[in-house]
Amino acid sequence: MKTKIIMVLFLCSSFIKAQHLNLEKHIDPLNQKIENLKVENRKISNLSYNSLSQTSAHYFEIQTGNPNKFIERLLEVNDLQILITEYPNLITDFDLLLVRNIYKDYGDKKIIKFRTYEIGNGQYHEISFPFKKKWQKDNLKTIYKIRTNKKKGNTTVSGFLLRNGFITKKIPLKYKNYIVYTDKIIDPNFNLFIKSGNNNTSNFVSTKVFDDLSKYYQRATNKPVYDKDKYEVYLDQQKKWLQKKKFFSDSLFEHDTVFQQKLFAAVDFAKENKTSNTDLEFFIGQLISKETAIDFMRKNPQIGSCSFDNSPRVQLAEMARISASIANWDVFIKSSMNLLNDRANRIASSNIATNSRDTYINQLELLNLDIPMLLIGSGIKMQAPRKGHYFSDSNKIGQAFANSSKENKNRFKDIVGDIISDPEMDTFNKLHFYNTYQNYKHFIVDSIEKQRIQHHLDTLIKQIPYELKSRIERPDKQLEDLLIREKELIDKYDITKSVIAHVSSYSFSGYSWNATLKEKNENEKIFYNLRMSLEDSLTPLRNFETHKKRILKRIKDHNFLMRLVEDRSINSIHINFTNNKSFVNHRGRETEDMPSEILAKIDLKDAISFYTFSDKRKSLRWILTKNGKLILLKIFKDIKLANYTFEELLTKTEKSALFSTKYYSYRGFDSSGNLIF
Repeated sequence: MKTKIIMVLFLCSSFIKAQHLNLEKHIDPLNQKIENLKVENRKISNLSYNSLSQTSAHYFEIQTGNPNKFIERLLEVNDLQILITEYPNLITDFDLLLVRNIYKDYGDKKIIKFRTYEIGNGQYHEISFPFKKKWQKDNLKTIYKIRTNKKKGNTTVSGFLLRNGFITKKIPLKYKNYIVYTDKIIDPNFNLFIKSGNNNTSNFVSTKVFDDLSKYYQRATNKPVYDKDKYEVYLDQQKKWLQKKKFFSDSLFEHDTVFQQKLFAAVDFAKENKTSNTDLEFFIGQLISKETAIDFMRKNPQIGSCSFDNSPRVQLAEMARISASIANWDVFIKSSMNLLNDRANRIASSNIATNSRDTYINQLELLNLDIPMLLIGSGIKMQAPRKGHYFSDSNKIGQAFANSSKENKNRFKDIVGDIISDPEMDTFNKLHFYNTYQNYKHFIVDSIEKQRIQHHLDTLIKQIPYELKSRIERPDKQLEDLLIREKELIDKYDITKSVIAHVSSYSFSGYSWNATLKEKNENEKIFYNLRMSLEDSLTPLRNFETHKKRILKRIKDHNFLMRLVEDRSINSIHINFTNNKSFVNHRGRETEDMPSEILAKIDLKDAISFYTFSDKRKSLRWILTKNGKLILLKIFKDIKLANYTFEELLTKTEKSALFSTKYYSYRGFDSSGNLIF
């Protein structure tokens, strides 16, 4: 399994590398196209652009048996601080940037959405409605929605209490020019892919005529055969075979009549059935007509089967390469920008896969394009843009500039700094480009340059609105607002991590607040990992406080555990706590892999669940029973604890499909450190 996965990843990587756009031969005609666009599109400079409608608001959420009574009281007092004292179950999140947007869903229905955005460790809140003019008013005071869960038999009221009316700002002239430039370079009226009327849209469906062509080509060119016993040799041969694909196809087309017949049969079939495949498109572009190849690709977009499937990018790269060779500007720039943004059809996607993919920015920099104007112009968020305006992804913009020339890097930093500090720019765009700058920093390799960027960001934070500044400077503000009734209690701790979300873990599944806390002014490296339910009510921090001293005493009273801390086998202890106890065997997941003979020897009632880190940041999972039995669960390779070696501690090994191996111990120790099982 491992070998097959590595082989697939290698082949995908090799094929993508082979798709270098090769612009060096076509720079002059492409640059001429750019110059023509600047002249032809002067009229769009007269358009004006406005920001999205936005304001400042507080969020609230409550489960109640009498939603109408709560809403009546909310409208009466118009103050969440008052309602906090009256409704102990009320969830609050204060001082948020709230953005209003109107769009059409997949069913072409008009929707109006009210949304906040993730800042720091805070999560977003969102409410949407079928479009009604009443939601377009700028003087709204409250926005709320009532949802009833018939299965659980509860009703939730959630919404926003607005601090001010909605406002819309004009995009300042100097940034408007970036938008205009983007629309000049990327025609909003041009669609890269064309609806061909073909119902057979799945790229998983193969047809015999295409298979015959591909298989004949592979046999005729001696495509290497996979041999698991000579794997490295096979990889080398496969790489060389791919590199010679162009040479092989030229030779076959000139000298092999059977190949010619199969190729033209496949072309006729593709035209008649409005379908295609990757090999056929390559052969057409290489041997028959580049224009026809592009037309086939535009009518038959590749669909990725998973987030790591590169076939849509292979097609985009081929479209960019072929269109560059015939100076088809619209196809070239749209396919190149889609490559940069990793904008491709896939059944699933992931940030890991997206971040690993090249932006091709260095190829675009060969042309007479103003890269900062193009990318910033495609990044600005606005209301009612020109239909078809190209929007770029902030993460990929950051990645592109991180890999661009020194000049473009410097211009990017200057422009983004201006946007964030400009008093005329709207708050949402300030947030958007703050995140873009953070993404840029993420992709910068030079650690000293990262420090310079962070220093620049720190100076910019001082100039942004409170709704953003408060959450950037206090990344756990959402948790602090949630626990506002227990402010004195939460202030006793440093919050090292927090999230409010639906989670699934060994101890709990559902909506919860989660935090890693450490007591202030304590030198001991003891952390508390709290997972507290928000399913039916707000679980307070005092639930944990009630049990903390007792749990901590049992941890410190275990001599062997403290000895491991003293000899630095353990660098820090992280005690788990869920709702009202430490050890929770949720759905049997904590003990499902534990040997039955071990389970028979221990009583897990009132046990303590925790994990520890070594100085190498490797973790161990433990359970401490009420009668002092210390059970080691998950371990790491080559661990040594006191006088015990890895081999003595290991009882079970588990290999996963993604190349990793898990190690389990299930050894038990008494307080003196003696093995008891």
